[in-house]
This record gives sequence, structure tokens and C-alpha cells, in this order.
Amino acid sequence: MNPNPSHRPDRWARLKKQLARARGAAELSYLYICRQGIWDDFTEWRSVYTDADPCNPVFEHIAAQERRLDELIDQLNIAKSKAEMYQKGEQFYYGLLGKKDEKINRLITMIANLTAQLAKQRRAD
Repeated sequence: MNPNPSHRPDRWARLKKQLARARGAAELSYLYICRQGIWDDFTEWRSVYTDADPCNPVFEHIAAQERRLDELIDQLNIAKSKAEMYQKGEQFYYGLLGKKDEKINRLITMIANLTAQLAKQRRAD
């Protein structure tokens, strides 16, 4: 492909100038929008010429992250409630075991005392 066509040099030169002007306009637009911080003017211009708001993807992403954060907070609260429930159950269970140990020790003591009294009665007879 020949970058400089010989049969229409004037047209080729005109296209190169138009391309250079378009690139310059694009650079100026970029500077105007991004560097100067005039986002509201750009948004207003976009709303006139298009139906889409350029901020929608950003807002949708932020909303999705907020929903995910709320879900994680809910899961954390559920896990915390479960942990408290298990801890209370454990304390109750160990409390019951402690009471049963006391009762078992009392029964063993009573049996030992009754056995000792029975042995004394047999010796006395």
C-alpha cells in the first residue's frame, strides 16, 4: 500500500489535514472534560445528544458494592448471634454437668454412709 498516492495528491493532503484537525479537537475535548474538571457540562451535553448517563456504570458499581457490604454485615450479625447462642448453650450444658456431679458425689457419700451403718448393724447383731 502506497501511503502517498500519486494519482490524487491534493485529496491525500486534505485528508491528512482533516485528520490532524480531528485529533486536535479530540485532545482539546479530552482536556476540557477531564483536565479542567467540567464534568457537569459534559454530562449536560451528553444528556442532550444521548439517552445514556455516563455516570450510570459508576453509580451502579457503587450501589452493588454497597449491597454487598450490607449482605456481609448481615452475615456477620447472624454469625455473631449464632456464636452467642452456642456459648449460652455451652454454659448451660456445663452448668447441668456441674450439678449432676454434685448430685452424684452426694449419692456416693450417702451410699458410703449407709454401707458403713449397715456394716455396723451386722457387727452388732
